[in-house]
Amino acid sequence: MNSLQKRLALAAMFVGSFLLLTLFSIASKGIDTILTPAPAIDPLFFTHLQLLDWMIYVMPLAGFFFIYLSIDWIDSYFETKLSHSIALPIILAVFSLLGFWLAAYIYFQNIYSLQGSKEVLFDFWGLYKSNGFYYFPLAGILGWLSHLAMHKISQKQ
Repeated sequence: MNSLQKRLALAAMFVGSFLLLTLFSIASKGIDTILTPAPAIDPLFFTHLQLLDWMIYVMPLAGFFFIYLSIDWIDSYFETKLSHSIALPIILAVFSLLGFWLAAYIYFQNIYSLQGSKEVLFDFWGLYKSNGFYYFPLAGILGWLSHLAMHKISQKQ
């Protein structure tokens, strides 16, 4: 690995870390409270760790690094430059919505079948917004943007 590749890898990690920290702050405070001043350290964070929803902190890491590290494999396996077009984040968003819907449907179908009901009803968008899963595709899109930016920078130099 030459010095240019080391600098590019360091820049990618810096950009990715900044984007993930921004996503974490939105996840922990909510999008409507991001612009309001808050104390630097929340004392409840350190005293009540068992009350945290750890999915909010783990899913963005998994989404970012899963997409960032798998883009080269996707390009070589499918022998296309699909990952360098807008199609990849659209496919990621569609399949993540379908996967979440399928998991929620199977979950609620099991609950309703145990209750003896044949009709499965649930509020998909309400459940999706109240869950921490939507940070996974958002972080995946940020991973795609980071990889795309690093690819463009490496081509220019």
